[in-house]
Amino acid sequence: MRVSKEELEKIVQGLAQRLGPDLDYESLRRASIEALKYIHMPSTPTIENDRIVVTGFGLDSSGILANITTYIANQKGNIVDITQSIIQGYFTLILIIDPSNMEIDLQTLKSGLEQLSTKVGVKFDAQRESIFRAMHRV
Repeated sequence: MRVSKEELEKIVQGLAQRLGPDLDYESLRRASIEALKYIHMPSTPTIENDRIVVTGFGLDSSGILANITTYIANQKGNIVDITQSIIQGYFTLILIIDPSNMEIDLQTLKSGLEQLSTKVGVKFDAQRESIFRAMHRV
């Protein structure tokens, strides 16, 4: 949940009223920080704090897995889970990546995967795990 500017202003006004005549900047700051702890406000997922789901699909050929894992390793991504299958000549892949040590953003990762897709003939895509989960929620 994201707190709008108007909602935040209401929270600060409410705190100011509760603090009454003893209101000063420091007490308002401390009370605001304490109040925000009680608001469920997950951070906006970024490549620094949200795992990445990489999927791949295409005709099977030699070296696909080696290429994708090498690319992820070169970007300092940590593969925390992997499943890969060959289904009647079609290569399928799902990787879960911890991107906390990566020095590139998600868009740059996706651009690199696009180039790799062209090289190996498999369509790779990447998205934040939180987006992937939201899309597949019933």
